[in-house]
Amino acid sequence: MRNDVVLVLVVVTALAFDFTNGFHDTGNAMATSIATGALPPRVAVALSGLLNLVGAFLSLAVAATIANGLVNTADVTLPVVAAGLAGGIIWNLITWLFGIPSSSSHALIGGVIGSTLAAAGGSAVLWKGLVSKVVIPAALSPIIAALVAALSYWLAHGIGGSLGVFILLAVLVGLSGAIYWRSRATKVDHSNVNDEWSGGVAPAEPEPAAAA
Repeated sequence: MRNDVVLVLVVVTALAFDFTNGFHDTGNAMATSIATGALPPRVAVALSGLLNLVGAFLSLAVAATIANGLVNTADVTLPVVAAGLAGGIIWNLITWLFGIPSSSSHALIGGVIGSTLAAAGGSAVLWKGLVSKVVIPAALSPIIAALVAALSYWLAHGIGGSLGVFILLAVLVGLSGAIYWRSRATKVDHSNVNDEWSGGVAPAEPEPAAAA
């Protein structure tokens, strides 16, 4: 009975985190479209909500990293998850209050790392994965984004007019599609996340090859 109550609390907390993620990150994604007048505010928010919903069904790669690539899943309990979500919610609210464009994903990762440290100690954190999958990409992302933005502007400006914009859009769409299909090559399931994703059913062991 107690576990059921904790599970319900975790689900409610997760929904609360999703809500803060919505009003926090939608502003980050749609600010340029609204500020330039390209989209009305209501249309921009509706479009952001729709695309976030669709995107959640297209890839689980980030979820797999959070679920299995940063901490030892054996040490992750329902209270650990609830505490991690609470940390992410509080950080989202603080940064929203002060207008800081931070990432909800990184807030959630920090919450999970902190709650795992408190519950199981430093040995439960996969420090190598944390550095390679979170710290380094977070440091490089603004630099790479700035370079891509500069190259995109030079390409569109160099060609000139609407043609330059359409060519740039085609290049970006093609690149995004290639990255997406490349990511689909690695299937995300219980074999590379954890057994809970498949109802506790582990993948079958391959049969040994018959002797010649």
